[in-house]
Amino acid sequence: MSDKKFDIDDLRAALSGNDSNAILKRQVEIDRLGEGITPRLTSDGLTFHRWSRSLNRLIERTHRVENYFGSEEKDANRERNAEIRSLIEKSIDTSLKSSIEDEDEARQSFACLRRQFKKLSWSHVMNLFDDIVNASEASENLAEAYTATKNTVTNLKSAIGSNWTDEILIAIFFHHRNKKHFHEISNAMDTKVSIEKTINIRSNDILQVAQRFQRRATNLPLNNQPSIMAASASKQQTPSRMMGQGHRPGGSNTPGRTRPSTNRIPISQQSEAWARHFLSPRFPCLHCYEWGHWAQDCPRKKAGKPATEDPRIKNPSATL
Repeated sequence: MSDKKFDIDDLRAALSGNDSNAILKRQVEIDRLGEGITPRLTSDGLTFHRWSRSLNRLIERTHRVENYFGSEEKDANRERNAEIRSLIEKSIDTSLKSSIEDEDEARQSFACLRRQFKKLSWSHVMNLFDDIVNASEASENLAEAYTATKNTVTNLKSAIGSNWTDEILIAIFFHHRNKKHFHEISNAMDTKVSIEKTINIRSNDILQVAQRFQRRATNLPLNNQPSIMAASASKQQTPSRMMGQGHRPGGSNTPGRTRPSTNRIPISQQSEAWARHFLSPRFPCLHCYEWGHWAQDCPRKKAGKPATEDPRIKNPSATL
């Protein structure tokens, strides 16, 4: 962002002057400030906490309003609303603009993005923690290593947000020690977050899930179970494609030869087998996106009606 200071007095001066281009100049300056916000809000939402802090700091400086987004009420100051709405639009990924295009209010636009991205992603948290503990030797470049460590911890704290407590740190440390079921536990916690909208991950959650995986390790091979989203598409996959997803001829893996996956599995690829054993409430039906039944029991499907589209495709902030 430019070093030039710019605040609401500049806007008022521009408006009170006789320059016929005052409004255009003001909008150009607002756009410049919005484009200079760092970090930008990325399409995956991983920068949401840091982006929102930068946006709030800029609003405090330019408009002298603290905690502007603390309320979702309509802003009576139309000029300020338009300017802050522009700051938001200019500082987010292009792919996110469609999710706020129907919102003329700055506060409602921000609230839409907050609902979409404020939720904790446990896989993201553990990946950040993994970056810390598996960092390279620091002695080769102490200053660079210190900066990298500080930035990673800041990112970790940003991802956790207000949940940054001793309890969640214990959960992170304990999860990291569970090497055998590391990815399965990550998937489980992501699934709990996606279903139980107000959940806070606790260390006891990690312990209970790890114990369940340990007990069922011999009779529930979770990493070979079809994912929920992939299940409906599995019939269209060729045998060679299925082989590429970790399946061996005969339907089993050779003991002792399975290598841990290094892929970061998205929330949409959770194990349906795990969900059937451990989760409540059930996942929404993937044929009609309503709660209370599985796809094979869907009344719409039994009636021969086509599947409905996931409402989150057109409206990422939609909740099921």
